[in-house]
Amino acid sequence: EKGVNNISFNIHRGKSMGILYDEELLHDVDHKYDLFNLFWAISGNYPKFSGSVEIFGQSILLLDRNEFEKIFIIPQAYDSKIDNMKIKKAIEYKIDINGILKKRKNKLNALLKNAGFAPKIDEIMKDVFLATPLRITRKRTYIKNALEATGLLNKKNKKCSKLTHLEFLLFSIARALLQFPAIIMFLIPFEILDRLEFEKFNNYIKKIKKKFHVILLFHAPEDIVSHCDQILTISKADSKTGTINDFIEELPQSGDIIIIELNNPDEKMIKKLFELKEIAKIQ
Repeated sequence: EKGVNNISFNIHRGKSMGILYDEELLHDVDHKYDLFNLFWAISGNYPKFSGSVEIFGQSILLLDRNEFEKIFIIPQAYDSKIDNMKIKKAIEYKIDINGILKKRKNKLNALLKNAGFAPKIDEIMKDVFLATPLRITRKRTYIKNALEATGLLNKKNKKCSKLTHLEFLLFSIARALLQFPAIIMFLIPFEILDRLEFEKFNNYIKKIKKKFHVILLFHAPEDIVSHCDQILTISKADSKTGTINDFIEELPQSGDIIIIELNNPDEKMIKKLFELKEIAKIQ
């Protein structure tokens, strides 16, 4: 019964939210299990959840199947056949991209029609005669955008069985992007990224938000979370959200007193600390 309670936050389309834990207070909590409970609650699949979740102003209790299908927790379970496929083929495996694009187009046409913008006869005839070439072009462009945003375009001929942990995570995100998601939620294991990859991943996040206007909610190292639009910090008692600037403002400022307690400190390190001119020491 050491889970985290009292989590509350709001986030909008095209934004990212990174999750950080108060490690000192929550060192005995299984973060992975706890976070998946949070993700399942948001997706409407956690029966023990006692709070309320609204997706774009609508309670998850009122969402239909199509809306639930736009909420992704990744990585998902995949058919083992994908292992022997190249990325460019595996990316669309068992995803009806043409059907998805058609639904999107019909939805847009309905909105335009309701707004009084009926399609012209020449536009209708153009779609009739060029239907197949247009579908092929739209599909290729859409797949290219997903691969490009996740940094996999130049690796499209690489077999899935050869992907690194990071590449597989990006591949999973790309597959979700092809299905017009509203929310993508995931964990980034700290060990799969090195310092040189932090900047690359942050760039991928920017491209994904810009091209696909999707909500990204994830737990990751501070170097990635600090670049998110919002940061959710979780402690044992409660949670709070803010930007990186909000948290910087909470740090001790000039003239503030910082109390440091050390158990069995290294004497050499203590001497170096006392040599710092910027700190006034009280013994």
